[in-house]
Amino acid sequence: MAWYGIRSSLATAVAFATGIAGWTMVRSGDASVVTFSKLSSIPSHNGVYRASMTASANGQWTIEIQTASGTRVPNASLALESWMPDDERFVAVHPRVSELSEGRYRVYGLRLDRSGWWNVRLAISAAVGTDSLAFNLVRQ
Repeated sequence: MAWYGIRSSLATAVAFATGIAGWTMVRSGDASVVTFSKLSSIPSHNGVYRASMTASANGQWTIEIQTASGTRVPNASLALESWMPDDERFVAVHPRVSELSEGRYRVYGLRLDRSGWWNVRLAISAAVGTDSLAFNLVRQ
């Protein structure tokens, strides 16, 4: 199957999943660009945290960090990395993060500038412990 067929099938599967598995469609500043992903309440690998990521109108992102029990996590150290697993030419980019309010963080420089599958890795370190998770996005 050609790349177009795989990408088209993946987009169809993800679009179908939006209705049945809590996935969301996020429109960027350009209304013709749609990003598909499950961006809310993603559990960390060891179950310490849950994170949600939302896009703002100006192209920046906000991340909310909670403990597994739902308590917001202030003063966390966050390290993000975005990259395209399917394209070695697009190497990892490390966005900057600043805390907005207790448990909410603004992300600057998150790169999703071309169509395809993106992985956004998030490492979290706070008083509760250290853990990581990943957001997987498909940008049309």
